[in-house]
Amino acid sequence: SKFSRGIGIAGLQDARIDVTLKNITIVNSADSGRCVSTREGVSSLTMEGVNLQTSGSGNTQAFTVGGSNETINIRNSNLSTGTAGYAVITFNPVQMIIDNSKLSGYAALYMKGPSGSLGSSGSVVRVQNGSELSSKNPHPAESQSDFGTVVFETDNIQLQVVDSKIITEATDGSNQEAIGFFTNYETGNPVEGNQVTISGSSKVENIGANTIFADSTQAGTGKNNSIQISGGSFNFPISPEYCAPGFEIQQNADGSIVIVPDGSTTPPAQNN
Repeated sequence: SKFSRGIGIAGLQDARIDVTLKNITIVNSADSGRCVSTREGVSSLTMEGVNLQTSGSGNTQAFTVGGSNETINIRNSNLSTGTAGYAVITFNPVQMIIDNSKLSGYAALYMKGPSGSLGSSGSVVRVQNGSELSSKNPHPAESQSDFGTVVFETDNIQLQVVDSKIITEATDGSNQEAIGFFTNYETGNPVEGNQVTISGSSKVENIGANTIFADSTQAGTGKNNSIQISGGSFNFPISPEYCAPGFEIQQNADGSIVIVPDGSTTPPAQNN
């Protein structure tokens, strides 16, 4: 498709609808194009075995949450975008489960602040069952294109990563964060009240000298936002302040870092 706005799904304010997309592929090659967008009047959307791909230039969007207070389930699906695109972007509060699915782009998950919409504050997102969030930043430093795999641009969002992967890559001079706590779009202040948990056999991998797990001034003990890790492996050093209570850092013989229960002698199985 070269219709830039892609497919829009909408119901009525007094007759909200439940929608399922199953076993379909949508490719949009338009610049700044979208594949699927929700609007008002959508109660729930389930995507099962869906392949959404944008290949045009600009800030493309594979899946756009435009409606308010929706329940979204993404299962066994693949959402991908180009070098400046977002696999999932949310403009309103959402309850979302990403299950055994892959999201990739300039950002895999972009939680927007208010901008002609309510913004994503109050959202709860769970990433589970071998899902993968990945991003790649190919932009030079002078382009001022620092970004992240998961980007928070508003407050009070919960992100749960369980038995899944976060892969972050930077190939030029711009920085790319695995978990990016950015400026609140509405107030201009740093975001606050966001809570990220990583658990089970999750795996977090940074590739490239300009990758960062998270800005230590914005997340951690006594900071504006919380990261708590109670399991998983990392290919870079982790600050102890990110360990959930009762968990500690352990280094394997191959140099990888794992988070294990206090006093543990056997690292948990990992999600390869």
